[in-house]
Amino acid sequence: NEMQEERNFREEKFSESCRLFLKKQYPNMAPNVIYEVIKQIGLGLVKAFERRGAEMAQATFGQNTLDLSTATDILEVVNAQCGQIQDEDSRSAFADLMLEVLLQPTQEMKERLADLSQGYFSYHALGLDQTCNKERLEIAKQSVWILDSSIILPLLAKFCVNHE
Repeated sequence: NEMQEERNFREEKFSESCRLFLKKQYPNMAPNVIYEVIKQIGLGLVKAFERRGAEMAQATFGQNTLDLSTATDILEVVNAQCGQIQDEDSRSAFADLMLEVLLQPTQEMKERLADLSQGYFSYHALGLDQTCNKERLEIAKQSVWILDSSIILPLLAKFCVNHE
């Protein structure tokens, strides 16, 4: 519960940081439009981490920025998410905010990116991604395995716990 509350608090700080950016750049934007833009940013970030999680994590935790010139798949995600927004001004705000989050994030934005990064790391580390599991299995099948007696004997010993 504590960790959930902390995560929710960081999400609120992220949203507030985004809201402040939008209010500064687009002072006449309606609160419901701001809410929708921030919602689409959140969804877009999740999808971007699905595509380029490792690079985005490196940009989040390191001091380097994400190189969007080679990340056309991230731009596709941004465009797709932007397409969910109806009017041109809101789309422009979405694009400006997404670039801000990816290239010049505030501390609150970095914390949200770090949460996403840790979530995707855990997702893959726990083996929950089926395509990743298939790749691991293929690599394991193509590998040569050397098993020494510390592995073989417990498996062969009739009354050993690992025998079954």
